[in-house]
Amino acid sequence: MHNSLHKLTAFGIFLLSILAHNFACATPSEAQFFEKVAFNYVNAHFKNLPADEKVKIEVDRVDPKRNFNGRCEGFLTAEIIGGTLKANSTVKISCSDPSNTYTLYVPVKITSLKARIVASRDIARGEVVGPHDYSSEFIENTRLPTGVITNPKQLEGVRVKRDLKQGDFFVLSNICTVCKGDRVTIEATNGSLSLKTSGEAVEDGNVNDTIQVRNLKTRKIIPGIVTGPGIVSILLD
Repeated sequence: MHNSLHKLTAFGIFLLSILAHNFACATPSEAQFFEKVAFNYVNAHFKNLPADEKVKIEVDRVDPKRNFNGRCEGFLTAEIIGGTLKANSTVKISCSDPSNTYTLYVPVKITSLKARIVASRDIARGEVVGPHDYSSEFIENTRLPTGVITNPKQLEGVRVKRDLKQGDFFVLSNICTVCKGDRVTIEATNGSLSLKTSGEAVEDGNVNDTIQVRNLKTRKIIPGIVTGPGIVSILLD
């Protein structure tokens, strides 16, 4: 959140042209009008965010007792103090009308939000996660734990290793695509040659994790890579 800004006189006038009509024929006070100006000015700089990102903009109240003597139509400008948007910024709104010159400062708080996957219901330990068991919510970046799941595909066929409450994050350390004790298919490949045999997981793992598995025919324990629910792949020498 470090967009460089310049004083946008034309943009301020454009904002006023949009909002002035509503102000003239509706009931908002002048204070509410300037709060909208500050909000729209900041919001305009976040129009092209990725689909999994958005911001929450909170505008401080403008003193409703202050008399601005009208809308300052055609003379209104806005800019960010310091020229750069930060989590806590201040919008400077100025009226350059020679007959009604004034300036006010409107503090705004900007919070970055990121779409993250959370449980859409309570899920008990050992349950397999289905497509209706999770949803996407926008969460403050500062609240995200280490290892949080960001891709729904990472939840295909996994089981949870502890109880989850509705709204909890899915974290890699609390799920397993292959869980200890699971019967698995061991796929051994060497070029075009591919063999399959039955095995048992000796430890938990998720996709792309290397885990130890026991070949149920030879009883040997060998390392393999988890490639999907119930599947562990190894390379033949």
